Amino acid sequence: MKAIVELMGGLHALERSGRRSIEVTIYGTRVDALLEEAGIPRGSAGIIVVGGKMVEVDYEILDGVLILVYPPLDGG
Repeated sequence: MKAIVELMGGLHALERSGRRSIEVTIYGTRVDALLEEAGIPRGSAGIIVVGGKMVEVDYEILDGVLILVYPPLDGG
């Protein structure tokens, strides 16, 4: 299964080549498997959006989906 991951904010610095958009081949169907395969450390993803909807890491994804990953928000 393949998915496109868009790394938002400063998360693209976590990707080996520094790209903002990466295509990931995953061997599971949940967001957490995709993040692991993309090399995004656990806890680095604050907001995950699939199909315009915020989802949790246990969300089941479909082949070819676009996933936006934002860093955790902070501030007051």
